Amino acid sequence: MITPNKAISLKESALGHLGVILKVRVEGMDLITLYHKVADQFESLDQFLLTLDTLYILGRIDVNVTTRVVNYAP
Repeated sequence: MITPNKAISLKESALGHLGVILKVRVEGMDLITLYHKVADQFESLDQFLLTLDTLYILGRIDVNVTTRVVNYAP
């Protein structure tokens, strides 16, 4: 889930995981390396991807689909 509700706490939601990815702050890191750095913080790959999607929509990260590199917005 993106947002918390009665069944999903903030910590378990995508919004609660935004900080996990933002704390890494390594420019030019590929998606696989980023996932391996934070995998223990996520229940599944789906949750990780949903969090990435949320950060992208918010304009906090940019992902180059050709090179699979994540860059953080200034």
